[in-house]
Amino acid sequence: IELNEGASAVNDYTDMNYVDAFEAMFTKVSTEYPFTEQKGLDWEAIHDEVAPMVAEATNDDEYYLALREFTYSIPDAHVGISFNPNIFWPEIGGEFGLVLDELDDGSVIVTQVLPGSPAEQAGIEAGAEIITWGGQPVGAALDAVQPYFSPFSTQQHERQQQLIFLPRVPAGESIDVSFQNPDGAEQQATMQSVEDVQSYFAADPISLEDQLSTPVYAEVLDSGIGYIKVNDFQDDYNLTARLYERAIQGLIDNEVPALIIDLRVNYGGSGGLALDFSDYFYDEEVVLWNRESYNELLGEFELGEFPARIKPGKLFYEGPIAVLISPSCISACEGFAYALTSTGRAMAVGTAGTAGAFGDVGFGQHTMPGDWSMQFPTGRPIDAEGNVVIEGVGIQPELRVAKTRESVLGIGDPVLDAAIEALLEEIQ
Repeated sequence: IELNEGASAVNDYTDMNYVDAFEAMFTKVSTEYPFTEQKGLDWEAIHDEVAPMVAEATNDDEYYLALREFTYSIPDAHVGISFNPNIFWPEIGGEFGLVLDELDDGSVIVTQVLPGSPAEQAGIEAGAEIITWGGQPVGAALDAVQPYFSPFSTQQHERQQQLIFLPRVPAGESIDVSFQNPDGAEQQATMQSVEDVQSYFAADPISLEDQLSTPVYAEVLDSGIGYIKVNDFQDDYNLTARLYERAIQGLIDNEVPALIIDLRVNYGGSGGLALDFSDYFYDEEVVLWNRESYNELLGEFELGEFPARIKPGKLFYEGPIAVLISPSCISACEGFAYALTSTGRAMAVGTAGTAGAFGDVGFGQHTMPGDWSMQFPTGRPIDAEGNVVIEGVGIQPELRVAKTRESVLGIGDPVLDAAIEALLEEIQ
């Protein structure tokens, strides 16, 4: 008897040729993908578009491009394929040294210009508004960007990444741009990209985090309100849980009247740990969602036996809570935010919603010829009324904060300020 331990062993197609491996993977994914109806996917049309690319592939890189095209056709941030530097560098290994953001009115603002970069040499300054890019309005240029690390479950997450990847092109490529510096007139320039990744790391939210920071950070703000920043749910679980419990105990012991939980940059991890973190804010059990997954024997999706629920523990913090969110709150982070906001226990505050990626991926791992790893969700979260939660929608801010020129340039923290003001009104 051959014993396969773990889903990755079951979904290993590396001994097959390109076409047979794709067909086997496609059959399994198209059958088990849990959001087909919600996302309106036409699997036959997707197959007809990608299968010829697979059949024409003569090497691993060409096969990779075909598989990547398949992932791009499914709007789900939990769908993906492993990184291929042979593709990345020729496609988008060049940059102009620009970091961009978009205001609520659609204006695209330069938030940073890297020293010595083509953008600096072109005279572009931080705070400049980009008006046209490559001969078209910058908004249209953004709409056309296919970010390398695609796909996405929500438009707000996709837009965040389009802003990162608009100024990433093949090295040596030229672009015509019109811009207006602060207090200046509109100007035109032609920039030629240089091979580098500095602007990517300067723009990517997770890259901007202090890599030596602890997974949980806590303090009492000058306003007297507590503040806990949860960076992820995938670090040392024991350390993360101990730091968090210590923070909650401190809030209780010091009678801190209200709390802000900052989840704006949290790429998820353990869903179980995230749910455990919710327990400290409830004094009674609450069922949040159940999971439906495809049952191969039954040929249909089957509801799980163990719903996700709040289980009150030994500590209970009863003060009002604001949760800070953004499109960089993904997966388990969204489950934590949902556990607090869906019941009205906490208020979500942010300029945009979360990533909306909440399918189960534990059994959706696939290894393809060329040793490419692929991932697809196989389970969906369902509430008591049978509705899919979080996926494709995300957690939306109850208190939405406008993105202004000052805020994208890092002048103050209006999201945090709005949360403080709202909580002070509640406790006074």
